Amino acid sequence: MTRGPGRLVLAVVLIAAAVLSEPAAVVAHEEVPGVRNVLDGVEPSVPGVTVQVRISAADQLVVANTTATDLDVLGAAGELFLRIGPGGVLANLNSPTWYLSLNPEGGTVPAGVDAHAAPRFGRVSTEPSWGWFDHRLHPTLLARPPATNGQRVVPLSSWQVDMRYGGRAIVVRGHREYRAIAGAFRTTILTQARGTQATTLPGRLPGIFFRLSGARQVTLLGEGGEPFARIGPSGAEVNEASPTWAITAATRGSFSPSGAVDPAAAPRWRHESVQAQLTWLEPRARFARDEPTAPERAAVLVFWTVPVTVDGAADKITGTTSWVPAAAHQPVPAARARGGVARWLLIAMVAAAGALVLLVVLLRRRQWSSSR
Repeated sequence: MTRGPGRLVLAVVLIAAAVLSEPAAVVAHEEVPGVRNVLDGVEPSVPGVTVQVRISAADQLVVANTTATDLDVLGAAGELFLRIGPGGVLANLNSPTWYLSLNPEGGTVPAGVDAHAAPRFGRVSTEPSWGWFDHRLHPTLLARPPATNGQRVVPLSSWQVDMRYGGRAIVVRGHREYRAIAGAFRTTILTQARGTQATTLPGRLPGIFFRLSGARQVTLLGEGGEPFARIGPSGAEVNEASPTWAITAATRGSFSPSGAVDPAAAPRWRHESVQAQLTWLEPRARFARDEPTAPERAAVLVFWTVPVTVDGAADKITGTTSWVPAAAHQPVPAARARGGVARWLLIAMVAAAGALVLLVVLLRRRQWSSSR
C-alpha cells in the first residue's frame, strides 16, 4: 500500500516529462517571410510579349508570347531552354535548366543531359505561355532577416534572364528585396460541397485539404474548367494534363509532364492515393500581389470558388482570402503556447498527485486510529 502513491507520483512525473518534451525540429527548405522578387524591366520591350514574376509555391517567371514569332528563353548555361510561340511551348530536354525549373527546390538533372548538346524538343503546352521556377531569381536562400536600419525595404541581389526574339537579344532584369512584414493572408472556407470536408492550409499560395465522408464519387475542376482530380472510395486520381494540378506536382518534385499541360488536352489520370482525400495548392485563393495597397487595414481580398461534382451533381467549395495587418496578427508562438499549456498541465497533475497522496495518508491514519 505504501508503494502505491510513490508509483503514482512517478507515473505523473513521467507523463509530465513526455508532455514537456519537444519533438525534433523539421527544417523546411524555404526563406524567411518578406523576401520577394521584383521585375525591373524587359529590354527592349516587344509588343505581344509579356513577362511577369508571379507568387506560387516559390516565385515564378511567367512569359506569354502572342506574336507570330518564336521567343527563345536561354538557360543558366546559355543553352536554349524554352521556345514559346504560336505553336505553344517547346522544352529542350537536353537543357539542365529545364529539369531544375520543374521544382521550387531545384530537383535533379537526369544522367546524360548536356547543355552543350543539340536541342531535343518536347511539346509541353499548346498555349503560347509558360511559368517556371527559375533559380537565377534566388541564387542563395535568406536564412534570417537582414538588418534593416529602419528601412522598410532592403535590396538583396539582382538577376538577369536572357532571351532571343527573331534573332534579337532580349534581357529581362530584376532584383530581390526584403520587406518588413506588414501582415498576413488568411483563407477561410465559406461553404462545403455535399458530403465532403475542405480545410484551408496557410501559405503564400494557399492549400486545401479535402476528404470525403461516405461512399461518394467527386470530381474537382481546375481553373480552366478541366477535371484535375477524381476522389472516391478507391482513393484519389489526378490529371497530369491539368495546369491546376501541375502547380502542386511541381512543389512535390514530381512534375515531369509526359504530354501537354493544357486544360483542353485529354485527361491523363494517375493514381495518387489509396485514401479518399487530397491536398493541393489552390491558385484561385491566391491574392495577386505580396500585400494590398493599404496593408494597415484588414480586408477581404478574394472570393474564390472551386467547382466540383458530387455523384454527378454540380456543387462547389467557396471561400475567402483576407488580409490581417501585423498589429492584429500577433499569434502566440507555437513553442511558447505548448510550453504554457504543458506547464499548467504539469502543475495540475502534480497537484492531483499530491492530493491523492495526502488522501491515502489520511485514510491510513484513520485506519490506524480505529484499530487502536
